[in-house]
Amino acid sequence: MTGSKLETQRWAALVAGRLLRPLDPRWRHVLGVVAAAGWVAEVRPAEERPWLVAPAYVHDVGYAPELVWTGSHAIDGALWLRARGRERLAGLVAHHFAARFEAYVQGLDASMAAFDREESPSPSPR
Repeated sequence: MTGSKLETQRWAALVAGRLLRPLDPRWRHVLGVVAAAGWVAEVRPAEERPWLVAPAYVHDVGYAPELVWTGSHAIDGALWLRARGRERLAGLVAHHFAARFEAYVQGLDASMAAFDREESPSPSPR
């Protein structure tokens, strides 16, 4: 792992803990997602692993009360990450799970469209 990717993962873990630990059930959910991402990361090339684990830490930061702006946790978290210069994480968080459908229902399509949607490559065989 390169230093910048590992640094991104560490940064994500620190900020997620600070923002979400007070929301105990949410924090426990995030830790479960991080564990699952770690398992999945084991079958990916080493250079890709931080980009699975770091977003797992921050995928729900938009639930932190101080970050709620639009009411879509995915967009709110992405906006917060973008403001911190974490553009790739912002795109990954904005588009995690079915967030684009939630944004559509909430009338937030334009806000969602402001973030790149990254398509993951097919899994590589071991």
